[in-house]
Amino acid sequence: MEYGFAEVERALASFHSIADDKRSAFVSRLQHLQKLKFPPGVNTGRGRAARYQPHHVFLIAIALQFNELGMNPDRAIRMIRRNLGELAAGVVAALSPSPWHLSSPLICYVPTSGLEDLATHHASDVGLKIDTLENHLTWNEQLTRQFKDRPALFARMCWFTFSAVVFGLPFYLAGLEVGEPEDEKAALTEAAAFWDQLKEWAAPLACEPGRDAEIRREANGFNS
Repeated sequence: MEYGFAEVERALASFHSIADDKRSAFVSRLQHLQKLKFPPGVNTGRGRAARYQPHHVFLIAIALQFNELGMNPDRAIRMIRRNLGELAAGVVAALSPSPWHLSSPLICYVPTSGLEDLATHHASDVGLKIDTLENHLTWNEQLTRQFKDRPALFARMCWFTFSAVVFGLPFYLAGLEVGEPEDEKAALTEAAAFWDQLKEWAAPLACEPGRDAEIRREANGFNS
C-alpha cells in the first residue's frame, strides 16, 4: 500500500483544516520536510516521485502534530528521532488487537519549550509519553520524582490524541473524513490494510530502553 505526494498532502490538509488559499504554503511545509530527508526511506530524487507507505504518512502526521504544538520542523524531527520506539509502541497499543478495542483514548504528552535553543537542557531530554487519559495523573507523579532536580524540563506539557491520528489517517487518505462512505465495507477493508501495514512496521520498533532502541532507529535511517 503506497500513496503519492498529492494524496498525502490532501489528506493531511483536510486533517488540519488548511484553508484552500493556504494550500500552497502547506505544500511548501511538506516539501521542506522532504528537504530535511524526512521521513527516511521515501524514494525521492531526480526523475523519481515520492511514494509513501503507511508508516511514512504516520511519521509526517506526528511531525505536523508537533508543529501544531509550536515546534519547528527540526525540533519535531529530533523529538521523533529520540522517541521512535515510544511512538511505535503507541501504534502497537492503538492497534492491538484492533483500533476498535480502546476503552480510553491514547494521549501523547509532549514536553515543549520555545526557549529550548537557549537552555542548558532540552525539553526533549524528558521524552514524550503515550498512555491512556486515565493514567495521566500517575505518569505526572512519576515525572515529578524522576526530574525533581530539573522541574522546568516538564513545566510545560502539551498533548494530542494519539489514537485519533492512528485511527483517522486511512479515512482521510481515502477522502472519507466527511460523511458516510458509499461503500462502507470497502472503506473498512482499506483502513484495515493500512493499520496492518503500519503495525507491521511498528512492532519490531516498539521501545525498549538502551542500545536496542538506538539500533532500531539506525535501521530506520534516523541516525544518518
